[in-house]
Amino acid sequence: MDIKIDGGILAGGLSSRMGGIDKGLKNFNSQVMVKHVYLAFASQLKTIYINCNKNHDQYRKVSPDICSDSDSEFLGPLSGILSLITASNATVMIISPCDTPNLSPVIVSQLLLEIKASLKENPDEKVLFAIKENNNFHPLHLCISCSYQDELKHSIKLGARRVMQWVKENNVRWIDFSEYHDSFDNINTLEDIADNS
Repeated sequence: MDIKIDGGILAGGLSSRMGGIDKGLKNFNSQVMVKHVYLAFASQLKTIYINCNKNHDQYRKVSPDICSDSDSEFLGPLSGILSLITASNATVMIISPCDTPNLSPVIVSQLLLEIKASLKENPDEKVLFAIKENNNFHPLHLCISCSYQDELKHSIKLGARRVMQWVKENNVRWIDFSEYHDSFDNINTLEDIADNS
């Protein structure tokens, strides 16, 4: 079985805690935040999609492969995940949000090993892994089979918006990365940028 694995970055939110500023394009340590996540992926993956709903030309400067939600209502990250796995022709995508600029490439490397080992053992398995560290769960750091499109469409149509609830309902497997806890620090406000730069 040929396995193709792409990367996906979620950058389609409203950034309400940043006053509507597109946080993926906000500078953090001399480059836009989304570029930090892109580089962590690019060390391991050939194709990385960015899910964005505005400023498309600026995101194309980071990656030529971008996609937008199918609706214009900003229905949240489940809609962004659906957009990513629909745009890609991969078997599985590794997805992270744009607001975790400290993401380590080691995490991407280890997730690749987890995916390949799982599919080698059971080629027909649908992959759904997410990351936890210590007692913190990070469902937006997600490995997901692209064949989950129908399940996501159905849940979104029924009004589902919470990624945590959706992954639990679909029997997510949590992978522990406690030793890399700094990788998952969210930069949600301008004060966060000032404190972490």
